[in-house]
Amino acid sequence: MNLLTKILIGIALIITAFPFALYGLYIIRQGLELKKWREGLVKGMNVIVDDGRNIFKGRILGVRPGWVRIETLDGRSAGFSIKVIYPVNFFRDYESYDTKDNGSAI
Repeated sequence: MNLLTKILIGIALIITAFPFALYGLYIIRQGLELKKWREGLVKGMNVIVDDGRNIFKGRILGVRPGWVRIETLDGRSAGFSIKVIYPVNFFRDYESYDTKDNGSAI
């Protein structure tokens, strides 16, 4: 391989890898912003809970290190890890989440 071929291959690799690197940085930044938001949880905030089985809106009743107590819109309450708590506008279709009888764990 001559020098020109090596340079062209290097440029092609950089052009191919650049979007993936940008997307990776975007994902890391989003995760850090979510972590910072979760550290600032306070009583009375409206949130969305996604425990892996159910997704519903709720309001924070109390905050403990690593845990929050959530009350759903219909009055049921339970404790959840802060890892399953998201801002109300985090999901694109957050308006569709409600607390109708969806078989939630609460």
